[in-house]
Amino acid sequence: MTADVVHAVMVRQGHRCVARLLDPDADECAGRLQMDHVKDQPAVGAPIAKRGPARRRRYRAPSDPAHLVAVCEHHHLHGWATSHRPAIRDYLRA
Repeated sequence: MTADVVHAVMVRQGHRCVARLLDPDADECAGRLQMDHVKDQPAVGAPIAKRGPARRRRYRAPSDPAHLVAVCEHHHLHGWATSHRPAIRDYLRA
């Protein structure tokens, strides 16, 4: 993804983690903000090659602002982003 795309996502979110925007009860953010790809639907996206043979059939959404959110390392790695996919999709559509 390009720097312009990252900048657009960060400006849209006010340089904040999407968890704090969508879930006032989310625990505190920690770590750097990361870009998280969000598919329109669970099985949509062009196939990409990721590391390791077990990941060959995984799919990722496009690297554009309509499919990306900024999420802190804590909420990204500890399941918040995955468990809140429907809310994130609604946010991206709005």
